Amino acid sequence: MTSQVRSRPLTNGNTTAVWARLGETVAVLAALALAGAIWWLGAWCTLTALRAVGIPVHRLGLWQWLIPIGASVIELLWWPNTTQAAYKAWSFTVISALDMLSTFHGAAIWARNRSLPLATGITVPTEGAGLIVPAAIVSIVFTFVPERLARWAVRELWAIWTEDARD
Repeated sequence: MTSQVRSRPLTNGNTTAVWARLGETVAVLAALALAGAIWWLGAWCTLTALRAVGIPVHRLGLWQWLIPIGASVIELLWWPNTTQAAYKAWSFTVISALDMLSTFHGAAIWARNRSLPLATGITVPTEGAGLIVPAAIVSIVFTFVPERLARWAVRELWAIWTEDARD
């Protein structure tokens, strides 16, 4: 039986670097999972709002998820910048506004008169500022945070594991 010899000895410094990279990877993957969960909640709110206003998206089956996926792709790729064509900036604005409004409506539908046990039994009112303000905050977060967080996480994973980032 021949023993395998490492081409480079595994020293404590290398071990520490590998464990640090693995730890960073787990943390970034957790952030990516959080982004996915927030995206799913926002997409669910959007589809709920579309059904509530009479658009029969449920007839599309799983294909209905292409609606929030398309909005997310536009929000990811056409985030406004100084070198972007005007039609992309306007498309981003319109799609983001529709996404935010539909997410707001879906969040409001879900939250109305719901008791939140993790918040010490707070019950969301059926109307007024007690419903509108939280739904507005949720819609802003659900519209813009997942895509930005996912984009950051992917770049961070790339930086952790590329050759240039290795010690």
